[in-house]
Amino acid sequence: MLGACSAARRIPEGEHLLTKNVIQIKDANLDREELQVLVKQKPNRKVLFLRFHLGIYNFGDRLNWGGFSRWLKKIGEEPILLDTTLAELTDRQFVLYMFRKGYFNASAGDTVIYQGKYKAKVVYEIIGRQPYSIRNLRFQSRDMDINSILKADSLNTLLKAGEIYDEDVIDNERSRITAELKNRGYYYFNRNYVNVLVDSALGSHQVDLYVTVDRINENSDSIRNPMNKPEDHKIYFLNDIYIQTDYDPANPEASLPTDTTYYDGYNFLHGKEEERFKKKTVAGAVFFKKNDLFFQDDLDYTYTRLSDLGVFRFTNIRYDYAGRDSSDTRNLLNAHIQLTPRKSQGFTIESEVTHSGGNVGIAGSFGYQNRNTFRGAEMFEAKIHASIESVQNFSDTTNDTRLFFFNTYEIGPEIKLTLKKFLLPRFFTDKASRYFNPRTTIAGSYIFQSRPDYKRSILNFAFGWNWRGSATQRWMVFPVEISSIDVNLSPAFNDFLNQASHNLAFLYSYQPHLITSGRFVWIYSNQGMRKDKNFLFIKGNFETAGASLWLLNRINSFPSKKDEDGNYQALGLTFSQYFKPEIDASYHDWLNDNSSLVYRITGGVGFSYGNSDGKILPFEKAFFSGGANSIRAWTARTLGPGSYKDTSAVLYIERIGDVKMEASIEYRSVIFKYLEGAVFTDMGNIWLRKDPSGTLTGSSFQWNRILDDFAIGAGLGARLNFNFFIIRFDGAVKIRDPGLPDGREWVYGYQKFDISDITMNFAIGYPF
Repeated sequence: MLGACSAARRIPEGEHLLTKNVIQIKDANLDREELQVLVKQKPNRKVLFLRFHLGIYNFGDRLNWGGFSRWLKKIGEEPILLDTTLAELTDRQFVLYMFRKGYFNASAGDTVIYQGKYKAKVVYEIIGRQPYSIRNLRFQSRDMDINSILKADSLNTLLKAGEIYDEDVIDNERSRITAELKNRGYYYFNRNYVNVLVDSALGSHQVDLYVTVDRINENSDSIRNPMNKPEDHKIYFLNDIYIQTDYDPANPEASLPTDTTYYDGYNFLHGKEEERFKKKTVAGAVFFKKNDLFFQDDLDYTYTRLSDLGVFRFTNIRYDYAGRDSSDTRNLLNAHIQLTPRKSQGFTIESEVTHSGGNVGIAGSFGYQNRNTFRGAEMFEAKIHASIESVQNFSDTTNDTRLFFFNTYEIGPEIKLTLKKFLLPRFFTDKASRYFNPRTTIAGSYIFQSRPDYKRSILNFAFGWNWRGSATQRWMVFPVEISSIDVNLSPAFNDFLNQASHNLAFLYSYQPHLITSGRFVWIYSNQGMRKDKNFLFIKGNFETAGASLWLLNRINSFPSKKDEDGNYQALGLTFSQYFKPEIDASYHDWLNDNSSLVYRITGGVGFSYGNSDGKILPFEKAFFSGGANSIRAWTARTLGPGSYKDTSAVLYIERIGDVKMEASIEYRSVIFKYLEGAVFTDMGNIWLRKDPSGTLTGSSFQWNRILDDFAIGAGLGARLNFNFFIIRFDGAVKIRDPGLPDGREWVYGYQKFDISDITMNFAIGYPF
């Protein structure tokens, strides 16, 4: 097949396949990626250094199997043959680009280098020569009010004396001035009024820039058309503001309002039907009021906040001229906010087949959503989840009831209420900015698990807030998170845990306990703000548990009950005490329109103290490695801790730790319209801070053994990207396994590859 797909085999006589464009730059400091975009003829795309799409096209062309061959050629890419005319056109584009960047005397040329009989590459040489820089900068307008604004605002200009002339910066300055004026009440102003005159006839490789703002009709012929006399721009104030929450853009006549209600400076228009939304909620998402000066940023914020309420499908805001005020001193605008509601209630049904650690199962859920529960855009969600699975019986207990071949089931409800505000005393909320876009979340869930070895009930409750601090940052604070875990072990499994000394480190995971924690999360992402599509994502998390309950017991606010080990209790359960910082960072490096490299590092550490001193983190809060979003060559919870070598496999389902370090690099490339391919390498592990039993050799974290304890996996992935969701398949193999005998950790130095070595992962969304 590779022979049939060879690029050169299908090239006509006398033609040459374009293999590469090389851009050489002399005497200039330019962005090579921007120059690459200007090249008129680019080689066939590569996937993992192979011209995969060209190979598919050639293979289909050679097969000549009718419709199948046509389909292969359609999804493939026909050979890109060298066209010297396009190379010459590229040279002219380079010169124009250089001129925009201040290199007024630049030149560009190309040379074709033939590589054998059927291939060729083009070398473009760009010579910049000395660029022109800005000598003087002047802002001016015959509109005296705007002239004053330009003078006062000149310190904020993007154009700086001494810097190289750059037309892209000039365009950005025009947009900046336009935004500034629209935020000063000039509603009808647009960037076409902003002009930059360039004087380059100074004989010194310098230019003088004159930034001018024209008046209305300033450049029109007033002699031929006396009606078009120049006039100053006007500022506008807001008059009446009308809000309609039941507007139907498909049938405007049917949604004509029949009544008006005045609330807090806004005119709410509605028909005969009962209003579905609280006026306070809708008004709270509008950032302008009557008598305000028009402010573009307030309009943009309003669009964003109304959309964030989640109860409207469409939002349209328009203004119309409302004449002058009674004193004839102000120009007025009426604002019309037209909102189209979406369905408030809905149901979801989900089903899935699970495969975790070799255990096969079936899961499903039924959910209900109400986006406007109390008419204030509150989101209420209720879901019941159930699953059945076949798992290994580790204690050989006779209590192994099966439904068909499934011996484990899990079921439980979950409810969550999200409010579009801070649920706090008015003293705090009055000082909180509406620009934060706050949320309050109240959630609760109950999970019952039945396994051959034990039955476990988990009751959860959480309360917290999240808000947007800026365009790139989001904060989440959950002061209250409570988990009550009740475990009932089978007699055989209880004996098994107590008899195996090395299970002392994990015995706490199977004891009833209480977790009362608080959590603080900070998220940073500049995705969408970078024109080259590169972006950085960072998530920091800090969690602490048990401190408040311990303090209350110490000051005798609660009856000081203790368990048999002398640990404090609450509600009859021993509560956990720990604090746990974590960080997860990834950088997305855009290579071109079809491919990218993504780098990720993540890690955390848990410190147990007080009641939990000498124990590892609770199972629900401990770190684990392996799985679809971790080191993909291992299934979830099957890696580590450290280089511990478990010959009996008793830790197979419970490999958890106090320390985690992982790193990944992934190459992603578009193969077809919806299909993406990936190549990745993952590495890392989990560790115990200290082995409580002293028998888990190699499990404890030591700085001088980190690299020796690292697991390494690599693999290939396929993703179906439908924009609104991504279905992901990843297959990975172990490259280095620290759990193997000493000296044999590099897997394929001592064994041959077998298809069963591949660990398959199925997931929704990217791993990071």
